[in-house]
Amino acid sequence: MFLTHNGREISGRVISHDRSSEEVLLHVKPQSPGEDGEIFRQLDELRLMASRKSARLQDQVDQDYSRLADLHPEGKKRAVSSVIDVPMPAKQRLVYIFVKIITVYSLFINKSKEWHQKLR
Repeated sequence: MFLTHNGREISGRVISHDRSSEEVLLHVKPQSPGEDGEIFRQLDELRLMASRKSARLQDQVDQDYSRLADLHPEGKKRAVSSVIDVPMPAKQRLVYIFVKIITVYSLFINKSKEWHQKLR
């Protein structure tokens, strides 16, 4: 069994368990000379596995680290994107830019023809 004793997590062996009061008598390694190796603890203070937190941090509330990293903590939420932008390969990007240039140029030529016809 694992428990917190004097601010530290220690292991102990169950000697007896009083079911009516839910108290457990444990044998632990004495922390200092002259200290008794047996202590009573309530059942809810005992753990079957070692804690992943230090005993000092057991009583603290878990910190939400995502909120600490937020650059706009005043309540503004980032919009969730429905698409994932993946960068295009260089060759495909050049073709895409070239198609955009051709499209804009053809629109410009068509508009300029219309404009010249209106002037006549």
